[in-house]
Amino acid sequence: KNLPLWALSEKAFWEASDIYERQNGIVFGEITVSFPRELQLSEQRELLLDFSATEFKTQFPYTVFLREGRALDGLSNVHGHILFSLRELDGMK
Repeated sequence: KNLPLWALSEKAFWEASDIYERQNGIVFGEITVSFPRELQLSEQRELLLDFSATEFKTQFPYTVFLREGRALDGLSNVHGHILFSLRELDGMK
């Protein structure tokens, strides 16, 4: 609770989290999502965005991104990351 509205800016939020979160506090949680190789990159991106919007709505700040690596078999391994705050947006300034 009590997350200020200025924290709606991803950059401002994550920078402030690194600086001001208490030393033993949790700055963010992370979810890693794997996708079937059969899907196009645009489909993978859409799934990631839909999932994160459904799960976090506007209650928690979050950032999503896709990464491409190589699997053990040498083929592409596209996966998504969702970084999210445990601090709920409550409209307080």
